[in-house]
Amino acid sequence: MVETEGYKAQQDIEKVIYNNEDYFKAHQITKADLITLKTSFDEISIYWDEELRFRPKFCVENDIAKMPIFFALLYGVDDNQYKYYRMIKKLNTKDTFVLAYDSNNKEKKLCSKYLGIKLKSILYSFGSCFSDCKLDINHVKSLKLYKYSYLNHILQDYFLEKLKYIIDNRVIKGTFDNKGIENIILAVVLDLPKVILKLYNNFDFTKKNPKLIYISNSNDVMPIDEVILIVLCHYLGFDVLLFSPNGINLLGDYIDNEFINYFHIGDNVDNLGIPKNYLNIRG
Repeated sequence: MVETEGYKAQQDIEKVIYNNEDYFKAHQITKADLITLKTSFDEISIYWDEELRFRPKFCVENDIAKMPIFFALLYGVDDNQYKYYRMIKKLNTKDTFVLAYDSNNKEKKLCSKYLGIKLKSILYSFGSCFSDCKLDINHVKSLKLYKYSYLNHILQDYFLEKLKYIIDNRVIKGTFDNKGIENIILAVVLDLPKVILKLYNNFDFTKKNPKLIYISNSNDVMPIDEVILIVLCHYLGFDVLLFSPNGINLLGDYIDNEFINYFHIGDNVDNLGIPKNYLNIRG
């Protein structure tokens, strides 16, 4: 190809503008790593809807964006129910997906989604995707179930890189311990909710990142399929907030506590109702 004078001039201008670390053109940065911020809850509210480049600790080193993100579990209810849900509503931006479960809602029965995922993990032939307790990315991409080729190559590569990291490093306890967790991870990841994929497909490593809010008043930890979804979203660069009004550790002992922040924002409240507009895909 032969460059035109106009193209050369545009490149010169972009070198001047985007040489400044505060300015990045769309999808200029093609690689990224996470920085899980340890903050106060007030800081989460302040930076929640800001672009990543304006958050503390953001930087670009060797063309790799260091993305500062939030991952927190919030116990209790601050003052009253109205104020509590008004706070959550404020956090529910256009880049946010809310996943909620209300154990008091008799119209919404919890189905055996976990059993369905576990059955899929047994029926599907995932064994050839692993070698020496490591995930073979190329084999995953060759599966008929793999449906993410439409993602641009930057996001697709990052997606597979983080999936491999989660499995190879046994981020979810029980992986490769004769419990079949690695197969369940693949079963979940290869059938992600469309809304999660839509949010992820719009992701630019220097701009606003996608977000997930999870609310549950259940006395039980979340099922393994939802734990996997939460962990995957975290590693993909989502901000993740888990609200537990009754003080239950929703993640149980599936993951180590070291990379999640815990906040007690008020007294534990049992049987707190969750507004129906928050109830969407669970069950």
